[in-house]
Amino acid sequence: MLKLKLKQINARKIATLGVIVFLLLLSVAFFYPLISTGKRRINPERVKDLAPLAELSVRSINVSSKLAYDSIWSDVNDNEILDIGATAESALKSLEEVEEAVKATVGGSLRERLLNATYSYENVSSASINSSKTALLLDEARP
Repeated sequence: MLKLKLKQINARKIATLGVIVFLLLLSVAFFYPLISTGKRRINPERVKDLAPLAELSVRSINVSSKLAYDSIWSDVNDNEILDIGATAESALKSLEEVEEAVKATVGGSLRERLLNATYSYENVSSASINSSKTALLLDEARP
């Protein structure tokens, strides 16, 4: 009689534990979209930022290449070089966010055209960063 009672208690505990685990899994499945998994939410409005960021990238490559050329012949302002480099880095980070938004929200041939434009302006920003670093090195190396 005692063994039968112990088996009933264990079976009851196992059944209760099974129900609790089932309810826990059900609640996790229900609230999963609300639980932060560490991924950033993609803002589809970032796609609209491509044009101003492209302009910023082109402007920064123009200024940084001019400063790199000028640093060969004369003394240039280090703060201006650092400012252009920081601007190009922020433009590059923003363009990478635009790239993620395009990949997540846009489809078809428009997606390919926007991605190609984004890649191009990311390369321009990278060139601007390299140009500003070159300007600093040339300015330091010039006697």
